[in-house]
Amino acid sequence: MITPTLPAIALATAGPTTPPSSEIQKIRQVIQEKVSQKLKEITQGETDPKKAITATIAKIENDTLSFDTPSLIKKATVDDTTIYIGLKQNKIKFSDLKIGQEILAIGLLDKNQQLAIKRLILTPQKSFQNPNQIIFGRVVDISTSSPILVVIPYSNKNSQYQIKYTVGKTKILRQTGQKASLESIKIGQKIAVVATADPLSRQSLVSIKIITLD
Repeated sequence: MITPTLPAIALATAGPTTPPSSEIQKIRQVIQEKVSQKLKEITQGETDPKKAITATIAKIENDTLSFDTPSLIKKATVDDTTIYIGLKQNKIKFSDLKIGQEILAIGLLDKNQQLAIKRLILTPQKSFQNPNQIIFGRVVDISTSSPILVVIPYSNKNSQYQIKYTVGKTKILRQTGQKASLESIKIGQKIAVVATADPLSRQSLVSIKIITLD
């Protein structure tokens, strides 16, 4: 008796199919690009483009101010979003500004060294007798034993400032010009500090005014 021989049947084995090496390379490239973009966004988010100057108003023309200042920034513009703060921390208007007034101007600087002012604060005449420093940065520490904030400036993230404050003397303001308390300042917060050099320490500044920016 002859037994018929059946043809061999290949059985499919279930399991993952390994993509070609070119496909793997493409996937890795896409992932790397997404990671690079995310890191770029994070880095840009930590860079604050705001600039600030102290100056004397030399000319007022339409929405443009010209300054008498040793800074390279000689002109600035204002718009409907600009906030104006008077000497008594009260809100004022553009029409209240006068030639000869001294100001702290905070805004965005364009490639032509012209400042688009977002916040303009009148300062007393005597403030220029002792040149002020203006620091933009993030609070990284708040001392619990002494009146000191530690701030890393956006201009140089490898450095830090110890900002001394005096309760009842240092002015604390919100972006809107409203008064705030020292207790409202938190670690991680963005701030602008107007300060003078500390004669007792090169590593410290004595704050005159602290403005919270977020």
